[in-house]
Amino acid sequence: MRLPDRVLEPVERISEVLFGLIMALTITGAVGVATADHFQIRTMLFAALGCNLAWGIIDGGMYLMARIGERGRNAVVAQAVRQMIAKMRVA
Repeated sequence: MRLPDRVLEPVERISEVLFGLIMALTITGAVGVATADHFQIRTMLFAALGCNLAWGIIDGGMYLMARIGERGRNAVVAQAVRQMIAKMRVA
């Protein structure tokens, strides 16, 4: 029985943790604007949340594109190996 591939490699895991920390600091920094009035704090919070949402969507899309590319590359290699084996059997 074959074990499933890892969801994230160690470098990717560390990167995601760091990016999550940066996003959390962005939100807390936006909320911590003590000299601004209520409207400015609200605007800053919405901007920070929107930025973090956009980052999450882009990050997820890039991850999916990388996985699709990796699987496509693996499929091409497997097909080339099958063709070589078929040629060797014929010869």
